[in-house]
Order: sequence, then C-alpha cells, then structure tokens
Amino acid sequence: VLNRSEIKHKKQQWNVCALRDYLEMIRNDEKDATIEATDLIDTYFKWRKAQKTEMFTIRNLESILRLSESHAKLLGKNILDEDSVLMAIFLVESSLWGSKRIEFDKKRIFIDEEYFNEKKKEMITIIRN
Repeated sequence: VLNRSEIKHKKQQWNVCALRDYLEMIRNDEKDATIEATDLIDTYFKWRKAQKTEMFTIRNLESILRLSESHAKLLGKNILDEDSVLMAIFLVESSLWGSKRIEFDKKRIFIDEEYFNEKKKEMITIIRN
C-alpha cells in the first residue's frame, strides 16, 4: 500500500520489532517541503474556505500538513512533495466530508498508481481553478 507496488510471488512482512525500529527512526526526521507542496497546501486551504459548505479551520490545515509529513516519512522520502500532500488531501476528503468535491474510489486511490495519477490531475485542476 505504501509504495503502491504489487508483490506477486512472496509477501514481504515486517516483524513487530523491525516496524517499531523503523517508526522510531523516522519519527523525528524533519522534512523540508517543496515549493509545489506548500503551494498546493495553501491552495487547497483557500479552496476549502471558499466552499463555505463546511467549517474548515487552521486545525484542518495542520492535520493535512501532519498527514503529508507522515506519508513522506513512511515512504522514506527526503522531502515533502506534492504527491504526499495529495495523498493527505485524498485521505481527508475520503474521511471527513461526505460531500466530496471530487469523486474517487476510496479503495483504489491508495493502491493503484495509474488511478492515483489520473485523480491527482483532476484534484489539482479543481482546486486551482
């Protein structure tokens, strides 16, 4: 799920100790955000505020930032990029609001890279217009 790759022959599993060690290692790893990522977070926040159909607060914005950073850390990325921000946005959109602004399959968006890329373009177009 994390890297959207299919494991065809042999399932790779981490034991609890290895997972705990990995999470401990990445926990305090600060990520610098790309300009595109920070612009996307800002644009999404402004777009959500303009909708005026739900309450969208600074706390919601902070949640998206934390989720974005967590996604980047889990994938072992050196920076917080636009894809991690979009994953956080899709997660928030699929969980907090019943009236999503973009339709997507909640199961496919996180595991199908082609589908994610298609919906990513759609989401960026919607919030930037």
